Amino acid sequence: MTTSIDILAMTNPAFGALLLRAVAKGYDDFADAPVPLSVTFLAVPLVFTPTDLGDVFAGSNKRTGFVSWISRHPEILPGFAKRTKALGPYVVDSLMFGTRHHVLAVKQAGLRPDVEGLTKEPGWSSRDERGGLLRRADRLGFWLAGVSSVATLYSTLGVRP
Repeated sequence: MTTSIDILAMTNPAFGALLLRAVAKGYDDFADAPVPLSVTFLAVPLVFTPTDLGDVFAGSNKRTGFVSWISRHPEILPGFAKRTKALGPYVVDSLMFGTRHHVLAVKQAGLRPDVEGLTKEPGWSSRDERGGLLRRADRLGFWLAGVSSVATLYSTLGVRP
């Protein structure tokens, strides 16, 4: 059995750092603040929502909002805690890669996008799966910034820090 190059690319911490950067950018666009580190552990499993649940991001935009989106797609919640735990090491590796290579900057116990380590922005179109994931991550970051507290996020998703 061989593994697809896309699966290898998307589970690479370098790609994870780009996802986290997109989440941080979306968060910063809404709140003008760094995304709390604990939120990154929720964002990645949401971006990687299993495809067998359908395209849960279809028909949404930045104005949709997190609570509205979750209420439209409660099918995301069963198994979310398990996905969060399984993706934890990937998030840690992606955070370390991103900060080490200046794709992410740690500011005020949170993350902000850092452009120093990028020679150019990723050029995948939103029709490419990788570009679509980056677009989802940016939108999700924007939504997450609109939630009143990190505790509310964790509670809504049924997980504990």
